[in-house]
Amino acid sequence: MPSTKGGSLNGGIIGKSNKASFGKDNVTTVTASGNYTTPSSVTKIRAALVAGGGGGGYDLAAGGGAGGLLNDGSVISLCASTAYPIVIGAGGAAGSSSKGANGQDTTGFCKTAVGGGGAGSGCAGLNDGAPGGSGGGGARAGSSGGCGTACQGNDGGAGAGPPTYGGGGGGGANAAGADGTAPGGGGAGGAGTNISPSFAGAPNCGVYAGGGGGASGSSGGTAGAGGTGGGGRGRDGPGASVAGTTNTGGGGGGGNNVAGGAAGGSGIAVIKELSSSSGVWSMQSQFAATKQGTWPQAGINVDYLAIAGGGGSGNAPNQPVGSGGGGAGGYRTSFSGGSGGGASPESKLFIAPSGGTITITVGGGGAGGPSAYASPATQGTTGTNSVICGAGASITSLGGGGGGGIGVDGRPGGSGGGSAGTANTCGTGTACQGFPGGPGGPNYFRGSGGGGAGGAGGEGGPSGPKAGGAGLTSCITGSPVARGGGGAGGGGGSATAGGGNGGAVTTGGTTGTVGTANTGGGGGGSYADYVGGGGLNAVGGAAGGSGVVIIRTPNAFTVGVSPGTNSVASCVGPANDKVATFTVSGTLTLS
Repeated sequence: MPSTKGGSLNGGIIGKSNKASFGKDNVTTVTASGNYTTPSSVTKIRAALVAGGGGGGYDLAAGGGAGGLLNDGSVISLCASTAYPIVIGAGGAAGSSSKGANGQDTTGFCKTAVGGGGAGSGCAGLNDGAPGGSGGGGARAGSSGGCGTACQGNDGGAGAGPPTYGGGGGGGANAAGADGTAPGGGGAGGAGTNISPSFAGAPNCGVYAGGGGGASGSSGGTAGAGGTGGGGRGRDGPGASVAGTTNTGGGGGGGNNVAGGAAGGSGIAVIKELSSSSGVWSMQSQFAATKQGTWPQAGINVDYLAIAGGGGSGNAPNQPVGSGGGGAGGYRTSFSGGSGGGASPESKLFIAPSGGTITITVGGGGAGGPSAYASPATQGTTGTNSVICGAGASITSLGGGGGGGIGVDGRPGGSGGGSAGTANTCGTGTACQGFPGGPGGPNYFRGSGGGGAGGAGGEGGPSGPKAGGAGLTSCITGSPVARGGGGAGGGGGSATAGGGNGGAVTTGGTTGTVGTANTGGGGGGSYADYVGGGGLNAVGGAAGGSGVVIIRTPNAFTVGVSPGTNSVASCVGPANDKVATFTVSGTLTLS
């Protein structure tokens, strides 16, 4: 123990030695896509990301859902005097004769806030709100609001009527959107969240991500108010619908049968530059901090791997033609080997000392395009997200993009879906989660591969390569396992790491193979050809594989999982760690 002639100056209390950061808790914002550059004295920050809000719908319509608000409280370690890219999501467009469009994601520091769901429209077949960071509201009776994303937002409200109609309010970060009321009352947008206790001095009084209000369908009815935090008011007889406020992620207000809805507000990144000491404290400082309840308590640092569901492949609606493979589910991990899209491993999850229940959502694979003739082709469905939420943890991996086909692009996602044909483009991947799908090739005989966690999908052509994007291999369970491969393009493409192979070139055509369960692999593209006598043929796409969530903890802790389908392994690796593997959604407890 260190001492001097006068004895120990610090009482023998020596903390962990950390590199100092002198941010002085300065709060700054990024309001447009670009770079955030750390000051020369800053190495640690906290960040709250808000995505773009969803647009309001048209014709007795609902309000748009707020952009997802991701504020997990984690401390992010950065390098001083270094530029870090941030993408600020735009607000979704208003519906002029349709649903409102979804807002766009905000990304930065390997985190993603999900764009708000577009609002439902009163037009036939378009009544339900879209899912998103917070879900868009539903229009007309029998409609449903879109689902919000766990730890980022809430569901939209349902519509009401007849005889007169009221649109549901879009969900907000702090509350669900209110249902519309009959006769003719629009539901209020869900309230946003006040982050100013953590980010003092943030613009808009620190309140973000309010849902858009639903429209009134009655001359005497009242439109729904926008939720606090930038949500726009719905339209009624005398008043126009109001757009979500810029740089709040507010949802746009719903329109009526006289005028369309309003656009959602763009997102924002709010950053707090932290100060931290060298880690050496005096006994007096420790005693004072303990009395005040500010002395740090021991939590649990755990490793994780979260892979979302893979996208389904597009269909092959005529002959001879191949469809694009589905993109792999978003791949995020703190373990060695790195996250998708070429990113380094992320920081371990810090589980709060109080412990508690952590909710685990395992994303499902997206469906393949239908086996029915259509021109243009029908895209595969995007996989659903995998989420870790609770006890201070918040991680979301985005579902893989559905594959495209002739006349339609691949969908964006964790990794993007592949395309087919010269006029079509691939789906984009998400930063720090996956790569894009392959672009349309020089002709439509071979589909392009879906993107993977470890590489982009191959470009289709007369003979290839059309391979699915490579996956990544992780040893988090104690053994190397490859996951997160993109689905191959239709026409004989090959895939690895759980991605489905493309359908072979045969008379009549062949459906691609499905992505492997619990790998997040994309579905393999299909191939159609003439049947006997030269008749028309259509071949449906293949489904993506479901995702997986894996948590690795030190041996000293007790680990519980439910339901029993999920498992816990002991004595993993040289330190005899414990590994919880979730193949279906459930809950995790650590103590």
